[in-house]
Amino acid sequence: MQKLFFLTNVSHELRTPLNAILGFSQLLRMDAKLNESCKQQVLKIEQAGRLLLDLVNDLIDLGRVESGKLQFNVEMIAIDPLIKDMLRIFQSMAEEKGIALTYQSDLSDIATVRADSARLRQVLTNLLSNAIKYNRPHGNITLVCQRCANKIRISVIDTGIGVPFHLQQRIFNSFDRLGREGGKIEGVGIGLSICKHITEAMGGNIGFNSIEGEGSTFWIEFPANQPVNNIMSHRDASLSREFSKPVLNTELHLLLVEDNEINQLLACAILEKIGYTVDVVENGAKAVEAVRNKAYDLVLMDCLMPVMDGYEATRIIRRNETGSGKHIPIIAMTANAMTSDREACLSAGMDDYLAKPIDFSQLESTLNRWLRKN
Repeated sequence: MQKLFFLTNVSHELRTPLNAILGFSQLLRMDAKLNESCKQQVLKIEQAGRLLLDLVNDLIDLGRVESGKLQFNVEMIAIDPLIKDMLRIFQSMAEEKGIALTYQSDLSDIATVRADSARLRQVLTNLLSNAIKYNRPHGNITLVCQRCANKIRISVIDTGIGVPFHLQQRIFNSFDRLGREGGKIEGVGIGLSICKHITEAMGGNIGFNSIEGEGSTFWIEFPANQPVNNIMSHRDASLSREFSKPVLNTELHLLLVEDNEINQLLACAILEKIGYTVDVVENGAKAVEAVRNKAYDLVLMDCLMPVMDGYEATRIIRRNETGSGKHIPIIAMTANAMTSDREACLSAGMDDYLAKPIDFSQLESTLNRWLRKN
């Protein structure tokens, strides 16, 4: 429990600078004045930042696993659209390495399993990332979905370096990074360990077979459920789409409540690029005053700030709205990324939650969703 508390606090402190690194990198890549060489250098900065973010997330998840605090939202998930979603995400990453990524399935497009969608994506993300990382130049990755008796198996097959036989029994050990002897493999060796814990906690199984020098097959399987009609993937898989304009034609005015100056600059740059006008205050007390004196369309609220935090500011704003018939959407935008943090935000009266580092497309879709309601 003490370890999880430590990791959670470290995560918060790391996510704040990572928000700036990843956010400004994405903005720079979109700058038409930047030449191709500079764009590639910015892309490397962004990739390094995402690698660090993945490591932070993995460490947090490992702490949750070890403390028994890993939470799941199990539901019926349509496998085919989820897999196609994941493939679109990883297509460009594979192409950068000259790796062909293909998909084979004998399932109907409405075949389902019971699992946590976000956790299943997390497992597949790890398996696909490893298949790219450990592959050979101009290699192949095949993702196969098939029904085996009363189970659905998802296999990730690569033509990579394979795992030596004498190391295979260590493959799911935490912090046992196979291949480190060569000095070229990134990571700390906890991804597969987390995948095993997550898969088994959802009632599934995970396994692999590998031949050194020829490649590996990693698979997960879950009990098959009855087909369910009209199940759709919940995530917009396009990572490279341009920003769209706000959903309303009238000018929309947002209030950003954020005490970190770098995060203020970044959020304003993103929001203005999308097409919003923004006012900025640095603490919850000023947010309460700003909302009292001006009609904003939406508030983006940080949670941990001096003078007054975002939770208390939200509670006061909601009390002030009592009897007025008004309800301004308040979206948490915070480096606190635990499930309990989301619940705390909603309990305080906030309407939605975005964890830093902020994903551009997720921010835009969240704003559009809430502003469309008003």
